[in-house]
Amino acid sequence: MDAMRVIWTQDRPVFHGKYVHIDGLLTDPKPLQKPHPPIWVGGESGPSMRRAARIGDAWYPIGSNNAHLLDTLPRLTAGIARIRELTKAAGRDPAAMGSSIGSSGTGSRPRPRPTAIASCSPAPWRTPSRTLPR
Repeated sequence: MDAMRVIWTQDRPVFHGKYVHIDGLLTDPKPLQKPHPPIWVGGESGPSMRRAARIGDAWYPIGSNNAHLLDTLPRLTAGIARIRELTKAAGRDPAAMGSSIGSSGTGSRPRPRPTAIASCSPAPWRTPSRTLPR
């Protein structure tokens, strides 16, 4: 993702990471969204939440994963609090981390009620922290 950010934001990107090496790659057109398209990172497990906190612009859990259910407002609120803690631990502003929730509907438990979802994700991808449960 770091390489993609460089590609999206530099005219002649140079990037040397562990797995990717770019030196002056020409990539046009650049994205219209500035500085780059929002990066949504999904998942509810510890590693996926740490990844979201480290590189994501928004956290997008499924919510019906039986191993990490977010099927009630208290569970969802706890998940949002956890992503904020992890974002802060990653050295980033927790208020800048958006969140949303989706559900495949395939879990054995009922999906969150729309009222709970609406109270936690009123914006398409970036939710100001003041609108989320604390």
